[in-house]
Amino acid sequence: MTPDIRQGIFRNHDYSIMIAVYVDDCVIAAKSQELLDEFVSTLRNRFELKIIGKMNQGILRTDVLGMDLDYNIDEGKISLSLQSYIESIENDWLDKISHIKTTSIPHVSSYEHNIKNIDSMDTKTRSKKINELQKINGVINYIRSRCRYDIEFAANKLARSVNFPADNVFYMADKLMNYIFQTKSEKIVFTRETTDNPAITLLSDASLGTEHDMKSRMGIMLWYGENLYKVISRASSAVRNSSTEAELDAIYEGSKEAYYLKKILEEMNLQKDPTVISITDSKPSIQYLKNNYNSNRRDRFLDLKLAKLEERIRADDLLIYKIAGTDNIADVLTKPVSCEDFKKLRSSMQNKLTPKDILTITDPGEFHSPSSSISTIS
Repeated sequence: MTPDIRQGIFRNHDYSIMIAVYVDDCVIAAKSQELLDEFVSTLRNRFELKIIGKMNQGILRTDVLGMDLDYNIDEGKISLSLQSYIESIENDWLDKISHIKTTSIPHVSSYEHNIKNIDSMDTKTRSKKINELQKINGVINYIRSRCRYDIEFAANKLARSVNFPADNVFYMADKLMNYIFQTKSEKIVFTRETTDNPAITLLSDASLGTEHDMKSRMGIMLWYGENLYKVISRASSAVRNSSTEAELDAIYEGSKEAYYLKKILEEMNLQKDPTVISITDSKPSIQYLKNNYNSNRRDRFLDLKLAKLEERIRADDLLIYKIAGTDNIADVLTKPVSCEDFKKLRSSMQNKLTPKDILTITDPGEFHSPSSSISTIS
């Protein structure tokens, strides 16, 4: 029987065996222990295998791609953390960051670069400091790229600052590392879906011209059903002319991720035509999308992006909702925020704040601001 292959996921046609593969690591699931044992035995006859984790009485605790995985099949819950990795490097860093106070947020209040301080450095000193920052950034980026969505904004801001090796940039790095060690047990939690047709929900935000090169920063959160699937904080590809353009750019980039996920779900026959919902706090963006937006600067690349969004909205393939700016969690991915606001991101990672909660305070109609607000669940 020829297997069905999609995006690094292999399965047989009756879905009795599925394998997720990344380079030389894989996770194998089967409908019965007998099927699993038989398949693993077949693999052993052809390849050298090292089994690092096996489910026992409905519980699987193992390492996958450097992350600590904890799966309880009866509870229908999976958690991923980087606690083991973080603890393994902790002693190498504690002395270096001992001057940093305990913190509950990973970002600093200002990301301005001290250009005068940098310009006074000689070439050799600057090159050495940049190299040091690059090494720190490499460790942080590894942690960010696994399952630590809570450092997405701070890590990305640091990555864009490594060529400006002023004292305040080293402070950004040290504070971020301090936060990582303080929250080493932080995890992302996934729970079993209880609905037949989970929606893909996109929440986006943008801050205009806040980068050192006057680009804007976009924040994107993507859920499949009630589970947080992806978080993005990054600078725009070009300088935007207005806050509305920046917000529209974020909506488009988020929708690309949403429709990529939708395509995978459909190709694997896991769900046919899942609903895609986009939530923004930008009323002008919604109005422009419903009235054939064209940029004043004749930015053809942006206009092409928005034409695709308009097409999907007219076809009812994309539902767009308005949320109050004070309730938009994606705000934490675009700028430094208060500790209280930052807790909302961590609550969503723990599956305590989901699209079900967010959609109750959105408005699909006249785009007025909802009177209620999101509260953090501790």
